[in-house]
Amino acid sequence: MSLYHLNKLCYDLKRAANRDAYRTDPDAYLRRYQLDEGERSALDARDYAWLWDHGVNFLVLITFATQNGVGGLTEMMEVMRDQYAERKG
Repeated sequence: MSLYHLNKLCYDLKRAANRDAYRTDPDAYLRRYQLDEGERSALDARDYAWLWDHGVNFLVLITFATQNGVGGLTEMMEVMRDQYAERKG
């Protein structure tokens, strides 16, 4: 696991050029970073709860979430709550 690369990926989305690159080709953007299969799966699934549980900084996680259509902190918390609930099944 590369917590540094997960955080850097999310942080780098603060730059407009990186946001454009992510929107244009998410797979190519993610390949820029050294991610393992679990990290890549969590990013592809937009599993914010998994990312938080594995140490991604909450502030940069919001940046990643907003790039995926989440409207901000409150909405991301709701999504995470639902993700945790699904795990408990």
